[in-house]
Amino acid sequence: DMQVGIGGALPGPVRATLRLRGGDRPTWQLRARADKVDTALLAGADEPSTTPLSLQLDADGTGGTATVQGHVEQGDLRAVVRPSKLMLEDKVLAFEPLVLEIFDGTVTARGRGDFSEPEQATFRYAVTARGLRFGGAPADPVAGTEATPLIALDADLGLAGTTAAWAAVGNADVSRDGERAAVAFDGRGRDGGMVIRTLRATTPTGTLDA
Repeated sequence: DMQVGIGGALPGPVRATLRLRGGDRPTWQLRARADKVDTALLAGADEPSTTPLSLQLDADGTGGTATVQGHVEQGDLRAVVRPSKLMLEDKVLAFEPLVLEIFDGTVTARGRGDFSEPEQATFRYAVTARGLRFGGAPADPVAGTEATPLIALDADLGLAGTTAAWAAVGNADVSRDGERAAVAFDGRGRDGGMVIRTLRATTPTGTLDA
C-alpha cells in the first residue's frame, strides 16, 4: 500500500491525498479539497484575484477506470460533477456517463473512443445539454453595466467515426428573451478537412441556411 498527501495555503487551505493498493492494476482513492485559492497569484500577477477558486474532488478507481464526483466554484461560476464513471486506459477514453451540472442546467456525455492507433482511431460520443441558461443579469447603474438578455439552450450533439472519416451532427433549441430558434448542424470530416452539409436556423418567421 502507498499513501501520498500534500497540504498548504494558497492562501486558503489546500489538501489532497492519494492512496494506492495492488500491483499491475491497482485500486486507488483520490481526495482533493481547496478553498479560496488565488489563481492570479499562482499565475504570477501582482494583484490578488477578486474571484478565488474553491473545489472538491473525490475519485475512486481501479486501473484506469474511476467513479468521480465533486464541484468547483469561481466567481459566479459553479459546476457540480455528479457521480460519474470515466475510463482512460490503454489509450481508450470512455464516459459511462459523465454528468455535469452547470449554467443552471445539466450536461451529460456518453461514449467511447479507442485512440491506441492514432491513424486508425475509432470513436462514438454523444453529448446532451438540458436547461442551460446564460445572461439575464439586470442593469447595474452603480457599476455602469446594462442588462444582459437571458439565453436558454437545450442541445443534442454527436461525434462518431474514424480518424479517416467522421461525422458531427447536432440539434439545439435556443431562446433569447422569449424569441425561439431551432438550429440543426450536420458535418462530415475526411483527410483533415470538414464539409458542412447542413447549418440551419428555423424561427417562427422563417428559415436561414448558412
